[in-house]
Amino acid sequence: MLVGRRYGATYPMLGEILIEEGFITEDQLNHALEEQRRVKEPLGSILVKMGLLSEDNLNKALAKQMEVEYISPEELSKIDPSLKNFVPEPLARRNKLVPVEVKGDTLKVAMANPLDVIAMDDVKRATGIRNIVPAISSEKAIENAINRIYRGGEEARAPEGARPPSTALEFREVGAPTPEVEADVAEMLRRAGEQTVVETVRKLIADAVKQRATDIHIEPWREEIRVRYRIDGVLHEIPGPPRWMHEPIVSRIKILSDLDISERRLPQDGQFIVNVDGKEVDIRVSTLPTVFGEKVALRLLDRSVGLKSLTDLGFGPEELAIFTKHLNQPYGLILVVGPTGSGKTTTLYAALLRIKTSEKNMVTVEDPVEYKLEGITQVQTNFKIGLDYVTALRHILRHDPDIIMIGEIRDLETADIVFRASLAGHLTFSTLHANDAISAIDRLREMGVEKYLIASSINLVVAQRLVRRICSNCKVEDPDGAEILKEIADLDEFPLDFIPYKGKGCEMCRGTGYFGRIAICEMLEMRKEIRELVLENAPSQVIREKAIQLGMRSLREDGLRKIRAGITTVSEVLSASTEIG
Repeated sequence: MLVGRRYGATYPMLGEILIEEGFITEDQLNHALEEQRRVKEPLGSILVKMGLLSEDNLNKALAKQMEVEYISPEELSKIDPSLKNFVPEPLARRNKLVPVEVKGDTLKVAMANPLDVIAMDDVKRATGIRNIVPAISSEKAIENAINRIYRGGEEARAPEGARPPSTALEFREVGAPTPEVEADVAEMLRRAGEQTVVETVRKLIADAVKQRATDIHIEPWREEIRVRYRIDGVLHEIPGPPRWMHEPIVSRIKILSDLDISERRLPQDGQFIVNVDGKEVDIRVSTLPTVFGEKVALRLLDRSVGLKSLTDLGFGPEELAIFTKHLNQPYGLILVVGPTGSGKTTTLYAALLRIKTSEKNMVTVEDPVEYKLEGITQVQTNFKIGLDYVTALRHILRHDPDIIMIGEIRDLETADIVFRASLAGHLTFSTLHANDAISAIDRLREMGVEKYLIASSINLVVAQRLVRRICSNCKVEDPDGAEILKEIADLDEFPLDFIPYKGKGCEMCRGTGYFGRIAICEMLEMRKEIRELVLENAPSQVIREKAIQLGMRSLREDGLRKIRAGITTVSEVLSASTEIG
């Protein structure tokens, strides 16, 4: 018999069980498997959609496969309404589960997904019952049971002491004292510890990790909480919790981050680590006071994903050759530039790992340290105690470094010491906020960096943006994109009758047509001709023209190459780059 694997144990494959139980024939299974290869959906869902299998029979087979009990819709319609006292309604609705039976220290719950260990963990915490036994039933039957036993499906009531939102339009000056600020800290701690609040915060984070989100935004408005996940660089709104839960949720996050829960007039920053399905996720927290309460932004860093190589990031053979050439220089400065969220630090990490060796002393100063790199000394800044980039770098230079990375050049003082370190025999890396490679020179000039330092220190400037990859599961031709391409590209570089691609949207990519991201880049090598123009204080346009003459490929051109390779779309490249005349 074909077998699968669950937590180290074997179990029969679903198709085998369905045939054994007489629910489908072997021909029907083969037909469904062919369809599955095409649409990439679960086998059971395909069989139900094709009309070859009822949902009840599917759940019976899944129950046998998972070795759990099957509970029919009829049985669920008869469960005791008093069981609602064991599981909070928001927890039941969010996780699609309903309590069925309690015997001693054992609670049986019917679930749409009996393998959801996070949900079972939450039930265990909410009930205090150690032994949670999952059973399976249809999602619709569970929903009906929840509506029946929990007050006919009304929205969860706010716990005692929670304040419902005011219906009157009220504006307050940001930073002004409010009654909430003066609330008793013990009361805020109590409300933050409510199981419903704890479970909601945990669920928001777990779902974000499962959906590959990099950020969570929790934003209070007059009558609602808006929650958005940033996935592949784009914000997606999800259903938010009730408005009364805003303050307890913020307090809960502050407790996890070791922030002052009584301070609500000033922004705060913190950090905590959670474990989601065995993945260690580092979460950075930032609060911001607004007229409707504190907004919270969470940055998620999944340490299990690991670091990428320069090739994985999107550097082609030509760019890789240029980058590698300058990585092997004994000294000088390599700058990676772009806006926030363009992957600058990830590129620097990939560069460091490419040249890491036990023969070199490598030191970084970061704010914050995003990944721990084995064999590399990493320093975390702490501005509260005066450990900034400049202070750290001055002390690092006494530790005989060969290679130095400074997280970001933010001001003239940092720039000055970074540039002088690169001239003193150290290969130095840093980042800078600039629109493109040529703009980096203008940015340094504006900071007040001397032109001779810019000309003599910089070896390479890498400008980059992140564009979304086309979802491989729903990739189709894009005739509209072909028309736009005619207006923005030199079609001599494209095959005859070239048609670009796009994603039409599917379940795998959440209907967006994209899955993952890749970098487009431009590289400015500081050749003799460029250094001379910098020393002459030449305008940026003159420097750009000379760089292009010497072979520099722009961000737009690199994006067009990735369109030609079928990696990204015309609209992504247009939004991430501009052609400067």
